[in-house]
Amino acid sequence: MAIGTETPAAMLERNLPKRYGKIDSVTVLSEKTGDTGEAAEAVYRTQFTDSDNTEQIRYIREVAPERVEPVSRSLALNEDIGIPESELLDTTPALLIMEPAKGRPLSLLLPLFFLPGVWAYKSSGLRKAAENVGRYFGRLHSGTQCDMVRPVDFSRFVKYTRYSKAFSHHLGNDLTTAIDEIISKISNVETPVSCVFSDPTPHNLYYSDSDIDLIDYTFYDHLSLKDVITFERGMELMAERVPHGRQSQADAIIAAFRHGYAESGPDLGIEGLYEYFKIIDYCYVLDRYLNGKLGRDSSPLSERITSHTDIKICTERITQIIN
Repeated sequence: MAIGTETPAAMLERNLPKRYGKIDSVTVLSEKTGDTGEAAEAVYRTQFTDSDNTEQIRYIREVAPERVEPVSRSLALNEDIGIPESELLDTTPALLIMEPAKGRPLSLLLPLFFLPGVWAYKSSGLRKAAENVGRYFGRLHSGTQCDMVRPVDFSRFVKYTRYSKAFSHHLGNDLTTAIDEIISKISNVETPVSCVFSDPTPHNLYYSDSDIDLIDYTFYDHLSLKDVITFERGMELMAERVPHGRQSQADAIIAAFRHGYAESGPDLGIEGLYEYFKIIDYCYVLDRYLNGKLGRDSSPLSERITSHTDIKICTERITQIIN
């Protein structure tokens, strides 16, 4: 973060190597707040003029000290993990420099691709891209795996289970009891911990030429399963949000994704229990909507609109899986 009253532009001028050229403009895209209220991991869109007098765009994320090691571990992999060209600078604060992604976000493209006539034309390329994403996730998870844990002993998963029991008033006692039983069933399973992209949802997946670039990746240690379930949930929600979408379309994308992941990823150790973990994830998302952490009045209009459909979809998915 900037020191004292130092502006983002001044902080970047102080830290960036001269080879990037002259900074023309800096736009603050997001500022996340840490547990003690300080700004942490802000993201900037920065425009440069390089030595050839050519304009360049870079996205720059401040990296919190505790995340420097997993970010470095992820970038050190000598494999394609589906991200734009990136560089981690050992500065104060540490900075992750990212080139722009190719293509357009799937959150904008999928409503078009799901149209029946368009789907027939685009589905092959989209399935190929999803299979590549599965390989990218698998390479990251296999290459950075650092532990095997019981999810209920993992603090970040316990947070999810705590949320899942916080809204019995919405789901009702029968479903809440069933969720408690599911948590007990998965209590002794061991699953890998690795660096994760964290938020591979459609708005962070840029599609171009039957491939995908991932953006807004944070790389920290979590259950490898988190990335897998987050990707699949995003496809399922997108198919349900639009009136012409079909679950079979999301299923086709997910099947291709799983095929790619099976080629390069670790054994997640959850054979026969996969849907149970998806329930926990849907509960977590539903809780965020019900408690106003998503879809707030101050949120973008698109998020406020999808909050109404997503509450219904999440509730239906939890009910379907349990029943």
